[in-house]
Amino acid sequence: MKVFKLFLIVFVLTAFVISPVMAGESKSGCKRASRSKSCMMPGLDSEHATALHKLKLENERELVDLRAKIKKIEIDMKAEIMGENPDAEDLEKLAGKMASAKGELHKRKIRFLFEAKKVLPEKEWKLFLRKHIKHGMGYHKMCG
Repeated sequence: MKVFKLFLIVFVLTAFVISPVMAGESKSGCKRASRSKSCMMPGLDSEHATALHKLKLENERELVDLRAKIKKIEIDMKAEIMGENPDAEDLEKLAGKMASAKGELHKRKIRFLFEAKKVLPEKEWKLFLRKHIKHGMGYHKMCG
């Protein structure tokens, strides 16, 4: 029974590690994002486009740190699983840390959407919000 529980935990944790890859989360980013600051929102005046671009860069910096934290936990999980004597409790603790880190990532993406509301006119913010919801609450690399 202990072997089965350990196998089940390893299977679930492996799914956590592999799921972003299988979901196709691209690390390359939006193809249009490098063309101009306003590619995210055509029709924005330069003041709003500059403010949104600055916000995007600040958000990207924070997301890099959060993604690095998640990657470190993934590596720790792999090391524990591949170790000579994997411990179920240690793996469960790492799974908890992973869930917490992913929660932080989602919260940061939500904060970014509402920070954008402060720099965009209402009509443009609603369009911006629709684009993010369409692309999965900020998973689209166009805006972080």
